[in-house]
Amino acid sequence: VLPGDIGDARAFDSAGRVQIGPAHPDVITVYDAVRDRTPPTAVIAFFRARTMTLLTDRLAIQSSNIDRVRQRADYFAQRRGENYWQPKLTTEQAHDLGFEMVWSDPLWILWKLTPP
Repeated sequence: VLPGDIGDARAFDSAGRVQIGPAHPDVITVYDAVRDRTPPTAVIAFFRARTMTLLTDRLAIQSSNIDRVRQRADYFAQRRGENYWQPKLTTEQAHDLGFEMVWSDPLWILWKLTPP
């Protein structure tokens, strides 16, 4: 462990910052949306599939490949502005693929997918 890593972790903690985990206010809304707006049999694509399944009782998959997501999921819970751990997809591209936005907030979009 490098001393800078420990110092960075202590500074993060001292500032009262919270890592984004399943109980973080920025993430709770997407779990609520999935529970409220998808059928119990739906498969959800999400960057933390196990957590999605645990908190929503929906099957979930995790992939950064949009073709795989389209083949295996019914919905895609997309974090706006992120593409490192999820498919890179603009709103325009999603509409071109026939995806339907069923819910959104400033951080998330829940897409209903159209199979390929």
